[in-house]
Amino acid sequence: MRAFFSASVFFIVLFISSPVFAQEARALITGAAAGQIDTYSARGTEGPDFLAGDIVRITRAGKAVARAVIISAKGKHYTVTTLGSPSSEPRSGDSVEFESHGRRHQAESQGSAKGGSEAIKREYKWTYKGIDFTCQLETNRDGLMMYKTKPRTYGDYSVYVSDPSDDDAINYLAGIFQGAARDHNFSRMDMVNLVIAFVQSLKYTSDKTTTGYDEYPRYPVETLMDEGGDCEDTSILMSSLLMALGCNTVMIQFPRHMGVGLALKDPSSFSVPYKSRLFTDGSISYAYIETTGEHFQVGQIPEGYGSAEAQVVHLSPKALFRVKDAQYLFNESQCMIKPRITNEGTTSGEVTVHVAMECEGSAKSYSEIRSNPLSVPQGQGVTGSLVVNKPPSGTKCRIIITVYGGNQRTDMMKTEWFNVP
Repeated sequence: MRAFFSASVFFIVLFISSPVFAQEARALITGAAAGQIDTYSARGTEGPDFLAGDIVRITRAGKAVARAVIISAKGKHYTVTTLGSPSSEPRSGDSVEFESHGRRHQAESQGSAKGGSEAIKREYKWTYKGIDFTCQLETNRDGLMMYKTKPRTYGDYSVYVSDPSDDDAINYLAGIFQGAARDHNFSRMDMVNLVIAFVQSLKYTSDKTTTGYDEYPRYPVETLMDEGGDCEDTSILMSSLLMALGCNTVMIQFPRHMGVGLALKDPSSFSVPYKSRLFTDGSISYAYIETTGEHFQVGQIPEGYGSAEAQVVHLSPKALFRVKDAQYLFNESQCMIKPRITNEGTTSGEVTVHVAMECEGSAKSYSEIRSNPLSVPQGQGVTGSLVVNKPPSGTKCRIIITVYGGNQRTDMMKTEWFNVP
């Protein structure tokens, strides 16, 4: 019989989930809002109305100058407050548009749920500088279950912090913190400490108690809806909130603990009246932030961690490749293996697939092949076709599929043992 496939083949089929984008809305800045810092008035010019809570960008001559949130919407008249540190102060005539192709905030005003599934509401209360603060969030059970069914990645926390699907909720909260800071004339460091006080007010719960798993990193929305988590969960949440406010953050990983590092512009001027610790990575120094105990401020280090060994974990977006499933097909001399790989990370990246045929009782692979790198966009996937040599009929074997993002292994799948036909 003639062979129906040849060696060293790697065909690619893209499978894509196409987003449905809303019609673009657009408005123009008309001027600064009276009596409010970093807040501007805008008037709608085309498309549907913006909603309170929508995350937008302010552009000038096609170039983004600021990220912002709609805090008030009355017909075509809006109040917009900037998030983080704008590259240029907004001015009259600047354009207001959705940050990401018509993506809408998941909530109106106070975070109300969309969709027909059961609504889940949470109210948070915390205190800073003797002032009581409160805010509410609401989602639906379907939205929360989406996070609960996401695969868990251990050790690479950037996936949880930079995941784009919860940007709306995180930016909505960031707008609340900036608004509170303006209302109470807080400094920028006060605003950071306000976020710290909020996260520290959430209850500490172990993964084993709440999920049944010894280690179960939570996405920020999970921690918010669960109203707490362990040190890695609250560190992921705090990093997400501070980054939305324009802060440069990392995570600080001890052998049995996790915290957050806040980049300092001038470490030499950082002076606090309590025991503190800075971590230096390259040319940047980070002040430690504790996320689980109450009343810890920027730089303040808990007892027992003043000189403990720690690692700085950067939170830049990364690709994360997973093996979803695989098919294999034999002829007289070869086996064609068709793995389905998805990029479940937060940016595009290059995937390399390694396939090996392993026979029982042998320390070496009977046959193996490695694909060339292929760029895969975030949220999409590929189906590959790789060919290895066929072991003798009746041999007990299994197939091992390993995927790499760059030089880092991100996933592996081993089939059950089977007899070669």
